[in-house]
Amino acid sequence: MRKFILSLAAALTLIATPAMAKEGLYLGIYIPFDSFSGDTNLDSGNGLGLRGGYGFGRYFSIEGTLFKSNIDMKGTNQTADFKGGTIDAKLHLPLTGSHFEPYAMIGVGGYKIQNSSDIKGTGGQLGFGVDIYVFPELSFNVGFTSTSITFDEGTPVNLDATVRTFDVGFIYHFL
Repeated sequence: MRKFILSLAAALTLIATPAMAKEGLYLGIYIPFDSFSGDTNLDSGNGLGLRGGYGFGRYFSIEGTLFKSNIDMKGTNQTADFKGGTIDAKLHLPLTGSHFEPYAMIGVGGYKIQNSSDIKGTGGQLGFGVDIYVFPELSFNVGFTSTSITFDEGTPVNLDATVRTFDVGFIYHFL
């Protein structure tokens, strides 16, 4: 029983470290899982993305992302490329004594759908998620965003779409 209590105390000591919010540069990769609704004939898909940012203190950072997803088209066996880039403001809520750092974000972006033609649009997004620190310089990220896009270039009429994205990835924090 004594060994169990000592092992439990050692494990809790390793887990209960100060909040890990970072200042400075960070870079990461992620996998977005996208789901479309609205005026488009796009359904769902996934891809690969890159993110990078700079933390200004423990609670605020600016982040940019670039991504490309392969999206299924409703009612067909065809797919389309969904590409984009965003700039986001993130509010971090570091939890003292934890490896978890929840965040909320708001941002804007430019987007493109490519299949037989190119359709371009812009939109705003809201999101939330959590960074889970594996090491002081490496975190695992899980997030959700909802993006409202108006596609108005390359199409005869404006198309409005909502894209809901769940993403997972890793971030390296330069110390």
